[in-house]
Amino acid sequence: MLNIPLSDVDHVARPLVAIGTDYSPGTLLDFHTHRRAQFLYGMTGVMEVNTDDGTWMVPPFSGVWLPEGKRHQVRMNEVSTRSLYIEPHVAPRTSPNCEVLVVTPLLHHLLLASAHIPALYKENGRDGALAQLLLYETGTGSGPATVCAPAP
Repeated sequence: MLNIPLSDVDHVARPLVAIGTDYSPGTLLDFHTHRRAQFLYGMTGVMEVNTDDGTWMVPPFSGVWLPEGKRHQVRMNEVSTRSLYIEPHVAPRTSPNCEVLVVTPLLHHLLLASAHIPALYKENGRDGALAQLLLYETGTGSGPATVCAPAP
């Protein structure tokens, strides 16, 4: 799904909801939380992510894992994102802290494809298999994780 507000689909009973969003330069998403965990990936541009723990610049081919309920703010600098919103009971990462992840080429292409998964996808069809692979790759197939820590 592209450019759909999470609030329109957050109620859907699926382990994962994928949304692609294009942002105008300098867009600021003020502090907010989600009931689901979020993996936020910038396909282009640079994101500045602020949490109560610190601030990080996230370049292309990296993403941020935000546990459910993690308060965050994001400034978008020429960014097109892919976000995975994941039910807490199936979250592939269990750390209570956010993490910056290097996105592998496979995960990058899966994230590209994720924008075409409908919110109410067939769990035992192609879209369900893609969702399961996204969960797996986000948890184990991504590159080295760095637990978010403020820059010196």
